[in-house]
Amino acid sequence: MSVTNQKGDIGEAAFYLKAMEKGYWAGRMPQDCPYDFALDRGNGLERVQVKYRATSKNGSLQIDSTSTSLSSNRSYKDCVDQFAVYSPDTKEVYLIPASKITKGTASIFRVTPTKNNQTKGVTLLEDFISW
Repeated sequence: MSVTNQKGDIGEAAFYLKAMEKGYWAGRMPQDCPYDFALDRGNGLERVQVKYRATSKNGSLQIDSTSTSLSSNRSYKDCVDQFAVYSPDTKEVYLIPASKITKGTASIFRVTPTKNNQTKGVTLLEDFISW
């Protein structure tokens, strides 16, 4: 198993565990589906793409709005409702609405405050911990 696949499996397991702990229903989708899970929090199904992302040296992490693989390059726009991001650094799963990610090519979320204490235009990852 490749390291990339192993990290993806860890992220998916963390998401599934958190969903179950919250009393939500989460169903794993087949391999070629454009999203990883269907999530039911009591308001209908949500399509969830799970990501494993470590914090960069500057204290942020990036989520791309497209999936790139050897066989395809497709946008998540209109096929994903939520991104579940597992951070091995915080050991948390964050649920981020797809609209926060699919409006450009990628979105950056701060895990730690900026060194110059800038807050304008900064999106904190911790804002997406409660779901």
